[in-house]
Amino acid sequence: MNQVALYLNLAAARVKADGDLRYLMGPGAPKISGGGNLQETQILFVRDALWVANNDDADTVLQKAILEKLLIGTPEALVEHVEACQTRVFKRMKLGTKEIFVPPGSPAEILLAELAGLDDAGGKRDLAYPLALGALPVAGKKPVGYALQPPGTGTAPAVSGIVFVTGNYEGTVGSGDNEHAEQKLLAALSRVPDSVRGTLALYGCKRQCSVCKSVFDKAIPKVASSYRYLNCRAHDDPAIENYQAQAHPSGIKALDVDRYFPA
Repeated sequence: MNQVALYLNLAAARVKADGDLRYLMGPGAPKISGGGNLQETQILFVRDALWVANNDDADTVLQKAILEKLLIGTPEALVEHVEACQTRVFKRMKLGTKEIFVPPGSPAEILLAELAGLDDAGGKRDLAYPLALGALPVAGKKPVGYALQPPGTGTAPAVSGIVFVTGNYEGTVGSGDNEHAEQKLLAALSRVPDSVRGTLALYGCKRQCSVCKSVFDKAIPKVASSYRYLNCRAHDDPAIENYQAQAHPSGIKALDVDRYFPA
C-alpha cells in the first residue's frame, strides 16, 4: 500500500507541474491547478476507510481534486487505479524510434519504480506504460474531506470511503511549527469512537522522523486496545534495493498526545 501514498504524491507533482491531467489522459486533458511543497503523503486505513494527509494541505486539496475528477471515492477503486496507472506518473523520452522511461530522480520516484517493478511473487518485471484514459469516468463515488478541530471537539471522520484530512493539530509547548502528515492522521483518529473496531495500517513515502516516532510511541498505547497498529513502510521491505532517505525539515510540531488521547 505504500504505492498508493507514493502514487498520490507523484501524481500531485505531475499535475502541479503540468496544470492538467495530461499524465493520465495526454494532450487536451482537463485542467487542474494547485499543490504545495510535496514533502510527504501518508495514508491510514481505519476500518473500511482510507484517510489521506500531507505535510502541506495544499497537496491534500490537489489530490482530492484529482480523485474527484476521476470519480474515485473508495479504497478499492483507488487501489485498482494505482495498480493500472501508477507508471504514468513517470515521464518518458525518445530514444531513437523508441520511448523509454526517464530514470527516476527523487526518492519517491525510485521507491515507486522499484515497487511497480515487482510481480506478485516478489520477482522483477519490466515496467509497462498503460494506455491513456480516453475520457473521465461517468460513474463512481467522490472522496470527502475532513477538517481537524481542537482536541475533543468536532465530528468524527468517516470510517468508510476515502477521506482527505486537512487542518492544524495542537502541539506540545516548545515544539516547532512544521506539521507532519501522520500526526494529522493521528489527531483525526482521536475523534473515532471506541465502538469502531479494526486494524490500523499506516503507509507513506519516507522514513518517520524522530519527532513523529516519539509521538506515536506515546500515543499508540493510549489508543483503545481493540486497535492494532502496523507501521508498514516501503523502506522496511527487503526487496527495495535503492531506498534513499529524504531529509525532514527542522522545527517539527509534536502533537500534544495527552490532550488528544486523555487518560
